[in-house]
Amino acid sequence: MNKKWIKLVSVLVLGTVLFLGAQHLLRPKGIEGDKSITLIIQHESIGQTLNVKTNALTLGELFEELHEAEKLSITFSGAKTDPFGRGLQGINTVITENMATGPEWWGWESSNNTQCVKDGYCLGVDYQTLEDGNIFTFSYKGFE
Repeated sequence: MNKKWIKLVSVLVLGTVLFLGAQHLLRPKGIEGDKSITLIIQHESIGQTLNVKTNALTLGELFEELHEAEKLSITFSGAKTDPFGRGLQGINTVITENMATGPEWWGWESSNNTQCVKDGYCLGVDYQTLEDGNIFTFSYKGFE
C-alpha cells in the first residue's frame, strides 16, 4: 500500500513540475531596449494620457515603474507566479474591491500591439509584452 502512495505522489509532483516549467517556457518574451508607450486611462476621476519611455519588458513591469515613480498608484491582485500573472485591481483611487464579483474591473486593449491584435485580446499584465510605439487604452467597466 505504501508503494502505491509513493508512486502516486511522485507522479503528481512530477506532473506539477512539468506543468509549471512549461508555463514558464511558454511565457511571451519581451522586447529589450528603449520603448515609447502611451497609456490612455478612461475614467471620469482619472482621465489621463501618459506618454512614457521605458525599458520594461511587460505591462506589469511598466506599472511597477510608474508606481515607484509615483506617476500612478497601482494595485495588483494575485502574484506574478499565478497561471495568468497578477490582476490589475486598481489605478489610483479606482479599485475593484472584490475581483471575483466586481461588478466592474479594469480592462485594456491595444490596436497596435502585435500580440493583442493577433490574439484578439490583450494578455494579463505580467504576460503582455511591450513594443515601441504601443498604445494601450484602459477602461473600468462591467464585462459580459
